[in-house]
Amino acid sequence: MNKTQKERYNKMLLALKIITKGFQTPKQLRISCKADYGLDYIEALEYAYENMRNEAHNACHNVRVIK
Repeated sequence: MNKTQKERYNKMLLALKIITKGFQTPKQLRISCKADYGLDYIEALEYAYENMRNEAHNACHNVRVIK
């Protein structure tokens, strides 16, 4: 792996860690969504899903398959 590939890989790995540890579980979100965000559960879940997709998209942007 060259330097750029390593940087992109590490960026992807960081995004996966953010997704696994930085987002609440659906159960946690259901309990805290009103107090934390002022949203009902379905709306908070939609935002969380969009945020997760954006995080993954940004992480894999410009990453090429290693042959």
